[in-house]
Amino acid sequence: MTDRNAPKYAVYSVLPPYYTHGRYTVPYNLRNIMRLTKIHARKYSRFLCFALGALLTLGMSMLLMPETPETTVQIVEAKQDADQLKDLLDGYRIVSAWNPPNQLPSFELDKSGNRITSVELRSMGFDVTVFSSCRVSVSSGTSSYEVHC
Repeated sequence: MTDRNAPKYAVYSVLPPYYTHGRYTVPYNLRNIMRLTKIHARKYSRFLCFALGALLTLGMSMLLMPETPETTVQIVEAKQDADQLKDLLDGYRIVSAWNPPNQLPSFELDKSGNRITSVELRSMGFDVTVFSSCRVSVSSGTSSYEVHC
């Protein structure tokens, strides 16, 4: 029957006290220092390397993570009435329009220097339909309003 706690099966062995302290301390020459380092490294290396790797990974991810800008949510009431939609968009005309492939169409409306983009209209809750670069329909619920060049 073999003892599993015997030093030949152990990952590390217990240091004899005369290696490190006391009256019969072995002199600290290079050979004994390397022996002590080897014994301590076997005992603590797995946990130390795991903890060091986890801290290094955490530090690098925090350092390289891009900052997320703060976004503000603007709640706008949807206007259901056709007169309100007409009052909002009356006098606007299309000054620029762009319809790229595989993307939402983009346009800009202007009324004496006051500009509204398609992104702003969508964020207000309106549905936007682009028929051509000179004809755009903005709708909300059952009402819609067309804007031309």
